[in-house]
Amino acid sequence: MTDPDGFVSPSQTTTQLALKVQFYRTNGVDKVWLLDHRTRTVEVWTAEGRATLDDAATLTSPLLPRFAVAVSYVLDG
Repeated sequence: MTDPDGFVSPSQTTTQLALKVQFYRTNGVDKVWLLDHRTRTVEVWTAEGRATLDDAATLTSPLLPRFAVAVSYVLDG
């Protein structure tokens, strides 16, 4: 289902990815960012729910003060 490094495999289903995110959340990870190069989006999963950012958005987090990066930069390098 997943590779040993915890990255998304091209063969993973949406259900498998949701289970992976839930595993991280259950084990104390406050925020999970799931990057999808195919849709050019980042899904941000928290206790409050899930938000989807497109490649025109900026990725920020109160967990990382002063951190801000364009989603397009994360996707394209």
